[in-house]
Amino acid sequence: MTTPLADDYPAGERSLTALDHVDLDVEAGGLVAITGPSGSGKSTLLHVIGGMDILTSGTLCVGETQLDEIPPRKLVGYPAESASSSSDSISCRR
Repeated sequence: MTTPLADDYPAGERSLTALDHVDLDVEAGGLVAITGPSGSGKSTLLHVIGGMDILTSGTLCVGETQLDEIPPRKLVGYPAESASSSSDSISCRR
């Protein structure tokens, strides 16, 4: 079972929500365009998929790798290039 992605950042005494219940499923070889206004979380989503940012909550699978289960120290070694490979599927949905 997968859960929607969420990513929050501290902003003083509050937190800023960058991703709020994102559901996405891309089949291997699929093509997706991510659009939206400035500040809507496009770059954050790509950073999470590429293994450059850590989720607050949710499940993220790229191919057979479940990124949200990789400890942050080991995530540094995750090859971001594999996230853009057409041979991998991306899943972050309920």
